[in-house]
Amino acid sequence: MAVTPACNFPYVARGGDPVIYALGIDTPSNNTYRQGTCPAACTSTSKTVAVRPNGVNLYVSDGVGQIASYTLNSNGVPTAVGSAVTGLSSPVSLAVDSTGNYLLAVTSGDGVLTSYAILQSGALATVQSLKVGT
Repeated sequence: MAVTPACNFPYVARGGDPVIYALGIDTPSNNTYRQGTCPAACTSTSKTVAVRPNGVNLYVSDGVGQIASYTLNSNGVPTAVGSAVTGLSSPVSLAVDSTGNYLLAVTSGDGVLTSYAILQSGALATVQSLKVGT
């Protein structure tokens, strides 16, 4: 689960189907629930999500081999940014640093921690990988 900084859009990755779920709040007494597709990283299972501290980007790993980048509009709706990072070995954990400049990803298939620079567009560029073990 990941939440935008204003706490108005939480995102939940639910393994087993190609969707993410977002809960929005129209008014204090009216919660809205919607299902948003994430075609790049959720082709098999959406495993984990992370939101950039500025609330503009969402990252989703599929737990199999890729991480997708999205921009979030003012209604919390994700739109894919460029191509997904592919060829990974079971990405199972994502975290964005407090500056919002880097995404860290752990891949369980090979025991690697990889840092990605978050580009201005929200897309990812590999910085460095480190074998950390199981």
